[in-house]
Amino acid sequence: LNKTCGLSHGKVRRVFAKLFGIELSRGGSAQVMLRAGRRCQPIYDRIVAILPRQKAVTPDETGWRIAGQLAWLHVFTNALLTCYRIDRQRGFAVAAGLLGEDYAGRLVHDGWGPYDRFFHAVHQTCLGHLLRRCPPLLEPASGAAVIFPRRIKHILQQALALRDRYAVQGISLHGLAVARGRLESQLDRLLTWTRADAANETFAKHLTKHRRQLFTFLDDPAFGLE
Repeated sequence: LNKTCGLSHGKVRRVFAKLFGIELSRGGSAQVMLRAGRRCQPIYDRIVAILPRQKAVTPDETGWRIAGQLAWLHVFTNALLTCYRIDRQRGFAVAAGLLGEDYAGRLVHDGWGPYDRFFHAVHQTCLGHLLRRCPPLLEPASGAAVIFPRRIKHILQQALALRDRYAVQGISLHGLAVARGRLESQLDRLLTWTRADAANETFAKHLTKHRRQLFTFLDDPAFGLE
């Protein structure tokens, strides 16, 4: 109720009273959270210890509040584990403190600059983030302005479909490499266009900056499945 639904401890108290007839103080609700945290501490410490040894990790961060003051919730996840760290800082130091500056695994991220400072890692831009940028570009667009985001969306979806075909042995590794080359050629031609639409130009600059990180997962299709 408090963390998933975002209810204050006062509202949690009222929920327990109205639905279950259980008297619970605001302090009692807070103590329950603290007690659960203490019981989970050994598991959390184990997750932190094995995080740097993971072959692939997806990091992200979002705004948080500590006593009403701005902070950041950092998350590092894969199919095996999820590690959180709440910190007043957003920068590289937090991620490096958990992964290690020399982390050499595979990172799937949204292109946020500090992640690129993991120089030994193999980087993959999160296609989900890119696909979510396409609808806001398409909705207000008209005329030729719709072509760029529509084609980018199609190319990214094709890349994901290729990964899925390979996973069910619907295409050979050689066929995957050939298809990847065609997608890269299509993308490169799109990125050389002159775009009059400012929003499309901004998106194109982002794609160009991370061009070498867009289809890394097709070098090793298992990368995109972990």
